[in-house]
Formats: sequence, structure tokens, C-alpha cells
Amino acid sequence: MTDVPGSPRTPIGLNGPLSNSVSSLSSSTDELRVKGEDVGKQQERAEHNQAVFAERRSRLLDLIRDTRSILDELNGQNPAHPRTVHYPASALKRLAAKHGLRRLHDDGTDGVTGEEDELRVLQIDIKSYKDSPTETTDNAFVSALLATKVQESTHHLDKLFTRISDTRSKVLVTGDLNAGKSTFVNAVLRREVVPDDQQPCTALFAEVVDVAQNDGREEVHGISDPTKYQRNDRSTYDLLDFSNLREIIEENEHNYELLKVYCKDGREKSHSLLHNGVVDITLIDSPGLNIDSMKTTALFATQEEIDVVIFVVNAENHFTLSGREFLTTAGKEKAYVFIVVNRFDQIRRKDRCRKDILEQIRQISPRTYEESSNLVHFVSAKQCLQNENTDMMPAFIRLEECLRSFILEKRARSKLAPAKVYLHNLLSDVVAVARYNSHVAAENARKITKEINDSAPAFDRMVKIKEQVLDGIDKTIDETGNIVQRHAKEDLMEFLDNLEAYTEDVEWDGVFYVLQYARNLRNTVYRLASLRLGRCENFARDRSVACLKNIEGMAASCMDVPPVIDLSVVATAFEGDAGTGVVERGGGAVAKVVPMEVTEVFDQTDKMEIAKEYVPSLGLMCAGLVGYRRMVSQSWRAASSFGGGSNAGKLAFAGLTIAGAGIFFYVLSDMKNNVERKILGKMRAHLTEVGFVENNVDRIAKNTRRILRLAIWEFQNQFTKILGESRNKRENQQRDVLKCERDGELFRGIERGALRVHEEVDGIDLEMS
Repeated sequence: MTDVPGSPRTPIGLNGPLSNSVSSLSSSTDELRVKGEDVGKQQERAEHNQAVFAERRSRLLDLIRDTRSILDELNGQNPAHPRTVHYPASALKRLAAKHGLRRLHDDGTDGVTGEEDELRVLQIDIKSYKDSPTETTDNAFVSALLATKVQESTHHLDKLFTRISDTRSKVLVTGDLNAGKSTFVNAVLRREVVPDDQQPCTALFAEVVDVAQNDGREEVHGISDPTKYQRNDRSTYDLLDFSNLREIIEENEHNYELLKVYCKDGREKSHSLLHNGVVDITLIDSPGLNIDSMKTTALFATQEEIDVVIFVVNAENHFTLSGREFLTTAGKEKAYVFIVVNRFDQIRRKDRCRKDILEQIRQISPRTYEESSNLVHFVSAKQCLQNENTDMMPAFIRLEECLRSFILEKRARSKLAPAKVYLHNLLSDVVAVARYNSHVAAENARKITKEINDSAPAFDRMVKIKEQVLDGIDKTIDETGNIVQRHAKEDLMEFLDNLEAYTEDVEWDGVFYVLQYARNLRNTVYRLASLRLGRCENFARDRSVACLKNIEGMAASCMDVPPVIDLSVVATAFEGDAGTGVVERGGGAVAKVVPMEVTEVFDQTDKMEIAKEYVPSLGLMCAGLVGYRRMVSQSWRAASSFGGGSNAGKLAFAGLTIAGAGIFFYVLSDMKNNVERKILGKMRAHLTEVGFVENNVDRIAKNTRRILRLAIWEFQNQFTKILGESRNKRENQQRDVLKCERDGELFRGIERGALRVHEEVDGIDLEMS
């Protein structure tokens, strides 16, 4: 509540010097007003306007309810189906560029086309949050800020609803420090009600209302807590004296936050703003925008509950930075702001000042500029308050007429337009946010669906491998084991049945080395048996490796990082088995090469059988030789007696001797085969007796199955784990697709609802016909 230097001080109160001249001053002022309109027509038009106002206010209240429901749906969180509302990428990029931030976290939505228009109501201000990242715009953080902004808008809608429901109209008079706000309020009232001074003294809000709202009593209520104020409850306020009002405001020892001034306006209803007979008006005199940060912040909050803003500008200073900021913020809701350029009488180059200020208004509030003839006024409140004949009086009367028309006759615009403008801007933002998020949801659903489709062949193959191989792992192992077992049995049986074919190369050094031959023959059989077992084991090893590599290859065909099978288990599976033990009954190993005596090769029966083959030939040969000797002796004696005749006998014994020798040498020449047959027969019988074929076939087959189970077990565990992870990932992706589709449908529904309400809001005509 300030004024220019040199303003006269007058006592505050109803009985001051100015109070006696109210009637004369009012009469003089009224004479300057344009007359000619019939009072009856004015009343009829007022009633019509009131009816139109009531109808449009009801529609706007319904649209506020609808908009609030849309915001609740946009910001609502279902614990079962949580979702994130993304800030439009284009707006976020402009935000990051504005604050010099860089985006480190990418949610994959940069490629989504969003609205290019900058958000107005839902625009976030990262720098206003003390806990915000200083260098990055984190998507989660930005989404949280957006949710907070939506919540703030919901609260603002509640205030709008309360304001529109209230039949009263609140007019906020604000401006920069020392702009003459209090003087302007007094000039409108045609009396000095609120104190003014050379120094800024208004450090709290003062509401001036018609005395009719206090049962006709002029009073000043000092209120510490406006939220608890009740006019009929004296405990909620202090009753103050008009004569001490200046001191109370300047000192404010009781820390009042609000003064409620019930004031009488003695003018006719047709000329009074406060006492108009149509609607209850509250004039709010506010602290200067830059008087202190707390009061400025409170003023920004208060303007949300205001129907009309009158911004007082010092003609000498134009618009300050704080004034620009306030008007920019107010413009998001109020398309029209009354601008009073005060102290215009002190300007020498008035045309230039008018042009400069109008240009500033055009930049700050374009719609106010478009109707500057009705909304922008260049006046001198102090001169009009002190001198009714000043040349500035017509401009001030014009201001009053426009203000009265805007508040009363164009009440739909003054009281409903701020709500309409705010709903228009808010719903435009909601449409942009919902449309962008529906695009994000659709794009995410497309990407996830593509990932599912791209991974489907590999996943199906994994499932097939599991079903055909791993689920039937015992069958796979048994099949391999059976192949190895069948091969080992056939190979060992073939070896056992054809020992003679494998011992032909054993050297025969003669009958005198028969024992050594027998030993060599036996050791050769053992060595060949060991080699044959090694070949069977190698086959089993190769077959096992082939089986495992086949499984590993199938896994590699459908996995980026397939589990690895430890083939070293197979490589060492048969080490220490073949050729390391003594052949024993029930054992499967092959004996070492050990010394052998004759008794170990030939038992008594074998010796008798060999004797049967050699004794006849030896006996025949000996008989021939002995008989031949006796025959020769007897022949000599007979020849002496009878004189000859024994040639036939000689020939017989000679033939017998030759026959015996032939038979002996023949049998001797076949001794190698005979010994070989005997030894191999013994070996075959021995190997059969100890279960050489059966035991080794069983051993190889069991070892094969064992190593396969051992090698596949770890692989199976890893494969099953990877398959489980892939299945879980796939299920999560499918759920994500459903969530994206659900979110997309939700945001499309929000967009449709917002567009419908937006269209209805724009369809409300606030012009009175």
C-alpha cells in the first residue's frame, strides 16, 4: 500500500475529513458518467446475464468434474498393474536443452513421435526441485515430476470448483513494489480505507468487502489463521480499530496473515463496484511481488483462487522481472488480466510510454493485448482520489466502467474464463501426454512382440530338445549303451571264435622249444584280447562323445551361450581297466604276461593224448629196427646151415622200419598245430570260464551309461536352468505385451475422454448476448 512522495496524510477512519465529502465527490463523479440507458433495461439485461451465467457455470462445473476424473485415471496407480506415465520426448528434449542437461537413461521412447507443442500446465521445472539430478534428466525422475504436476493440477481443479461454486467474485490487486496498489484500491472506493505511504507498508493481504456481508457493521478483523476464520466466531480473529490500521499494518506485531475490512460504499448500486446489488465483490490488496520471497510465494498461491487480476504497473518502471513471471504464470489460467498503468500523469512522453508498455504486454499476455482497449488503462489513481476535476478522471472512469462490465455484465468471462482457459490448456496437455504414452505403449508392444517372434524358433527348438532328448535322457543313454554293448559282444565273440586266425604269426622254433612256444602263444592271446578290449572301449568312448556332441550341437543351435559338456569325463572313463589285472573267475580284465611252466600248459591228460599220437610211430619204427637186426643174425646163421633164403624177411623188417620212421616224422611235423590247438583250446575254455565276453561287455556297457549320465547331468541342469529362464523371460514378455496393450487402450481412452471434454470446454460461449 504505497504512494508517491508528497501525498497528504489523512486520518484513517469513517469520520475523517474525506468522509464528509463522499456524497459531493460521488455526485460530481456520477455526473461525468455516460447516461441514457433505461434502468429497467439494465435490470432486465442483468437478470438475463445472471441466468446465462448460472447455466454456463453449471456446465463448467460438470466439465471440471470430468477433467478431474480424467486426471485421476491418468495418475491412478493399480498395484496389480503398475504403469509409468512418460513425459513427451519432444518436450523433454526442449526441457533438457533449456537447462543444459544431458540424458543418460534411455527408455527406448526417443523414436516415438509425440506432440510438438510445448506443454503449458503440465510442464515440469526440474530446477525447482532441490533433490533433482543436476546433470541428467532421468526418465523415472521426470515421470515422478509429471505425476506430481498432475496431482498439483488436480488440487487446482478442486480450487477452481470451489471458486466457481462461490457466488462471490474475488478481485486481486497486485503489482510490483511501490506501484500504487493501495492508492488504486482507495480510488476505486472513493475513500481512503487502506493506508498508503511513501515507503512500502503492505506486508500482508487485506480483503475489502461490502459492509452488507457483516450485518452493516464497518469493522476490521485481524486474522492469524485464514483457514479457521469465522465471522461469527470472535476467537478466530481480533477486532481492530480503523484509527490504528496504519500502525497495525506497518508493525504487525501480532503476525496477522490477513486483514478483513468491511467497508461501506455510499454510492448508488449502478455506480459502485463493491456495493453493486448483483454479486458480492472482494477487493484484495496484496503485498508487492518483490517485498519478500515468502509473501511473493503466497501471492502466487493466492492467485489460483482469484477471479479477476488487476495488475498495477508503475508507468516509470514498466514491467519488472517479477511482474513478467507473475503474468506468465497467471496467463496459463487467466487469458485476460486487467493492467493499470499508474502514475501516468508523471510521464512526459506519454505516446512513447504507451507504445512501449503495450509492446511488453503483447509479448507477455497476447490475449490481453488483443483487447487492450478494455483491459489496459493508463491512469493516475492518486489524482483521481484527491481531485475530481483532474484531466485524468475520464480515463479512470473508463477504467471503472470496463472493470464493472467485466466483473458484472461480463461475469461469465471474469469468473468463468480463468477456469475455461485452464481447462483448455490442461486438457490439451493431457491429450498430448496420453497420445504420446499410447504411442510409447504401442511401440513397446511392437518391439517386445518382435523379440518374442524372433526368439520363438530357438525357444521351440529348446523345448523340443528337452522333450525329445533330456526328458528321455534314460532312453538316449540306453540306446547308446545298447549300441556299445552289441558291438562289444559281437567283437569279443568274433575274437574268441577265431583265436587261430590271430595267432598264426607266433613262431615255432622246433619241438625242443615247445614250452616257449606255448608261453608265447598264451601271451599273444592275452595281448590280442587286451587290444580287442581296448578297441571296444574306444568304440564306446567315440560313441559316447558323438552322442554328447550331438546333444551339445542341438543346444548350440538354439542358445546364444549353450552349456558346455565336460568331455574329459568320457576320455578317462576306461583308464585302468584293460590289461591291469589277472584273469579270474567273474573278473573282466585280462591277465598280465607272466612266466609259464610246462605243467601250466600241459596237464597229464594232454601229455597222454600227445603220447598216443607219437608212441605208435616210434614203436613201429623200433620194432622194425629190432626185428631187422634179429632177422639179419638169424639169416647169417641159417645161411651157414642151409645156404641162404632170408631176403623176404629183410625186406619186411626194412619196410616196417621205414614206415615207423615216416609216421614218426609226420607226427613230429604236425606237433606245432597240435600244441597250438591244445593251447588255444585251453585259452578259449579259460576265457569262456571266466566270462571274458559277458563280463567285459557288461563292464563296457555300464561304464558307457555311467559316463553319459555323469556328463549329461550337469549339462541337463544348466540346460534346464537356461530353458526355465527363457520360459520366464518369454512369459514376462507376453505379460509385458498385454500390459502395453492394456496401457495403450487406457491412454487412448484418456485421450478420447480429454478430447471430448476439451471440445465441450471450447464450446462454452462466455460472451453475453
